[in-house]
Amino acid sequence: MKNYYRVMLGRKSAFAEEGFAQGFVGADFEIPEDLTGKLPDEWRAFNKRFIPICLAGHPEKTKIGAGLACGALWTIGKGIRNGDMILSPDGTGSYRVGEVVGDYQYAPGLPLPHRRPVSKDKRELLVLELKKGRASDVVVGQILRYIGYAMQELAENGQRVKGVIIALEDDQKLRRALAASPDIAFYRYQVSFKLLKA
Repeated sequence: MKNYYRVMLGRKSAFAEEGFAQGFVGADFEIPEDLTGKLPDEWRAFNKRFIPICLAGHPEKTKIGAGLACGALWTIGKGIRNGDMILSPDGTGSYRVGEVVGDYQYAPGLPLPHRRPVSKDKRELLVLELKKGRASDVVVGQILRYIGYAMQELAENGQRVKGVIIALEDDQKLRRALAASPDIAFYRYQVSFKLLKA
C-alpha cells in the first residue's frame, strides 16, 4: 500500500527549491555520519543508538527533542519506502508532490545530507485536500472545483489531474460520492503516540 508523508525541507522550507530542483527529500538534525548500514528495521533500535550521539553534540537538547529528531531521521532514511509519496511545503503555502524512488543516500557537506531520491511525475497533477477529523461528501465538490481549476489554469497539454482526500474518518455519503469520482482517492490518516517511562 502506498503511503503519504509530509516532509519539510529545512526550517521554513529553506531548502525546498534545491530539493525540488535536484529531486530529493532529506534531513539534517546534525548527525554528521553516513547512516548506510546503520538504519535498522525498528526505529527504537535506531533511537537507542543515536539519541546519545545527538545529545553529545547538542547538550542543550532534551532527551525528548533528541528522540523526535532521531525518529524523524529514521523515518526519512528507512521508514519511508520506495513508491511512497512525499508532500513537501514549498514555503509559499503550496505543496510539491513526488514519489520516493531510491534508498538512503548520504551527501556530506551539503544541506539536508541524509537524503532519499524523489521523482517528479509530470504526467499527472495531484490535488490534495487535507481534512482534520471526518470528511463529508461536501469535500468531493470542493476538490472537484480545485481539479477543474488545475485543469484549466495549471495543467500542460497531456497532463491528467487527479485528487486525493486525506482525513481521519469518512462516512457512507463520502464513499458513495467517491464511487462516482474515479479520479479522486481517499486515504485515512492515523495519529498515535506512546508514553514510555525512562
